Amino acid sequence: MISVADWINGFRARALRDKDDARLRLTDFYLLSRSLKSEHPDQKLARYEAGGNLARQLGEPWWQLFFEFWKISTLLCDKLDTSAALDLAVRAARSRQTALRWVSRTSDA
Repeated sequence: MISVADWINGFRARALRDKDDARLRLTDFYLLSRSLKSEHPDQKLARYEAGGNLARQLGEPWWQLFFEFWKISTLLCDKLDTSAALDLAVRAARSRQTALRWVSRTSDA
């Protein structure tokens, strides 16, 4: 099993190698968001939202789910908004099925 850090670093390395600025920005959204302190949860949420939107545009379902996870974490830990976190978690669980279908479709390639 690959660690999250290895997954991000590998994705970033491939994006740099391929000169794929859009996919490189996915990693930037995450790294910049993680650098924000818990006193700035709305800024973190905005960056995670932007990252998720870019992932959707690029057809990167795992990145979409990844950003959803961090939004849920921010809602729970920084904003203490359990209701919004639960709503988002339910939507993310549903979208996970889409991500799994995408992986099974592309893993034979």
